[in-house]
Amino acid sequence: MAGFDLFGSLRRRVAALELGFEQGPDSPEPWSAQEEAIARGLAQAHNVPFASATDLLRELDVAQASHVSHAFREKHRVAPIRLDGEIAVVASDGPPASERRLARMLGAEGVAWQITTASGLQRLHAAIDVGELTQDRARQPSETDAADDLLAHDLAKQTEAVSVLESILIEAAAERASDIHLEHVPGRVRVRVRVDGSLRELGHYALTAAQVGPIVRIAKVRGGIDIAEQRRPSGGQFEMRVGRRRYFIRVQSQPTVLGENLVMRLLPQDPSLENIEQLGFSAPAALAYRRLLDNPGGLLLVVGPTGSGKTTTLYAGLRVVAADGERKVITIEDPVETVCPGAQQVQVSEEADFDFEDAMRAFVREDPDVIMLGEIRDTESALEAIRASQTGHLVLSSLHSNDAIDAVQRLRDLGMNSNSIATELTAIFAQRLARRICTECREPAVPDPEVVREVFPHGIPSDFEAFRGAGCERCRGTGSYGRVAVVECLTAGPGLRRAIARGDLVDDLRAQACESGLVTLRDRALELAKAGVIAFHTLPRLIPLERLAPPAAEAQPTQESPASAD
Repeated sequence: MAGFDLFGSLRRRVAALELGFEQGPDSPEPWSAQEEAIARGLAQAHNVPFASATDLLRELDVAQASHVSHAFREKHRVAPIRLDGEIAVVASDGPPASERRLARMLGAEGVAWQITTASGLQRLHAAIDVGELTQDRARQPSETDAADDLLAHDLAKQTEAVSVLESILIEAAAERASDIHLEHVPGRVRVRVRVDGSLRELGHYALTAAQVGPIVRIAKVRGGIDIAEQRRPSGGQFEMRVGRRRYFIRVQSQPTVLGENLVMRLLPQDPSLENIEQLGFSAPAALAYRRLLDNPGGLLLVVGPTGSGKTTTLYAGLRVVAADGERKVITIEDPVETVCPGAQQVQVSEEADFDFEDAMRAFVREDPDVIMLGEIRDTESALEAIRASQTGHLVLSSLHSNDAIDAVQRLRDLGMNSNSIATELTAIFAQRLARRICTECREPAVPDPEVVREVFPHGIPSDFEAFRGAGCERCRGTGSYGRVAVVECLTAGPGLRRAIARGDLVDDLRAQACESGLVTLRDRALELAKAGVIAFHTLPRLIPLERLAPPAAEAQPTQESPASAD
């Protein structure tokens, strides 16, 4: 994959500093926002228009762009877009250059420049390369003997597959996607990306089953997966870089009756990843999390369904622990998803017969202070986590469960003794990920009546407000941009410990926790909805139906409720 040329990077760095933009991991803005701000500043300084890669891709004429060689486009950081009469429209990520030569190549009288971001230019280059390969395959082959023709055809397929795969990866990274899905459906292969929790199709990738086969094989080779095995699900991981950002790409293949599907999860390796407060924790929950990280021992769990941001929350805490340099931190993961400076990170290996339990038993003898176990999956890993916390280690781990109280029952189901759970458990953070309302197009909204009936069965509070995203260029018309964690924090106080040790039922534990002041997922989601952070109508997707309404003890009639009329 093409990267930045040295002199181009230095030129843009100097230009950015001259315009007053600082690029670095400590900047309060995410890099994507800084990158766009830099590009807009350059466009303003040189009196040329700024255009996003998404808009330019809609106008891209691959046949026209192919008149300029790949080497020239990379060296001079340009992407021909289209011919507008006698004027060639060309995009770049830096000050305009080589106008006369470009115009001659494109058969134009002059050049009209547009500035885009550096990562946007990568997307354009990839799209041009893919388009050229597609055109080449459509042409008639030259007169060669059968063996040479077959070899050339195979090489062309492999080259095309590499370009298509990299184009999809670059576009997904530019769209802030967390996952890429290549799925066989009748008659075609669908390419979808998950952005802010929702899947959307990339309709401009018109792939056939024959074309996607080599793409899947190349992804599997990069991920270290045996390409001969197509009957069972398999997984692996590889790295890629887009602009300044490095990504771990987790690959999972899945055989289906129509063909082999592929899912790739993008894990950004960014030193400026969110801290605890930026994740969406309320101030009391963030304070509790930081305080619990100072505990000398005990078991701290982050729970929720798959894709709820558990690992991100664990890493946010882990960076706090590792930063002080006074404690030894060991992580045991499968796989290692993010590099954490200051922590000794270890990946388990089935091939080497080295699993979570082996790692836990070995590492407690290496004088650690904090151990992060990537996930409690079974009885053995749960038992080792409890044992490590009993020997004076702070153990951080994740667990799949619906909420904090359900996590207690999950540990019981894994065979853990109720007394051991009550003694070692320090806190449980349960979370979901909700789509943030785009701040550029947020506006007041009328609460959905059906959701109101479920959330406020006794009438909506008179001071409750709802908001929505109207849709704008920033959010691609979706009304949402980014995600926020909806978190409930359950700390194990004396009353709850006694209830757990007695073996109380889940409903009784939940009642005990609420009496002790637990702010539930429902309560926190309502706080965020009222503050205009998330949309009220999304609550049913975050909270189970039976917990959307308040507990009976909390239900208070309001002025709008039927009970108030009596």
